[in-house]
Amino acid sequence: MNEINHFHADLWQVVFSNVPTITEPSELAYVERFVRTCNLPEYDLDVDESQFRGSRILHPVAPKFNTDLGLLQIEFKLSENMKNYLYLFEWMQRIRRGEASSPVRKYWCDELTIKMLDNQKRTTGWFTFSHAFCVALSALPLTVGTSEEVTFTANFDYEQILFTVNQDLDDALDK
Repeated sequence: MNEINHFHADLWQVVFSNVPTITEPSELAYVERFVRTCNLPEYDLDVDESQFRGSRILHPVAPKFNTDLGLLQIEFKLSENMKNYLYLFEWMQRIRRGEASSPVRKYWCDELTIKMLDNQKRTTGWFTFSHAFCVALSALPLTVGTSEEVTFTANFDYEQILFTVNQDLDDALDK
């Protein structure tokens, strides 16, 4: 049996397959390398209940694989030239103005992936959020007389969430 260790809060990585307003793949570094925190959304079930002979019986409401999903929240450090904020802002602005490519519902990030890492920084598994949209950007707190890092938060909605275990690593550790 493998040694069982605690998960550490800094052992993860965010990967964007694309951002609709970024045309040069190297520019994805502005959104991937400036991630500060990431809150995986709550994942829950709706439950109906009935009574039988004085006992409460629970009935999970299923299938509901992609309804009532929580938002994925990512906090970013603002890049010096504000490019990471502006790429996300422009993405939302194009949708709001009707300037996004047609059909607008496909103006999404194909896959937003959160890689989970072990203590040796090997990928143990990943959460995949498919067809993600940036649906909210927080305010930018600009303050005179301080030189602290500026951060902002982006909320993403998505069509589906999946978790995949890195089976290759799992098999190697079992040997």
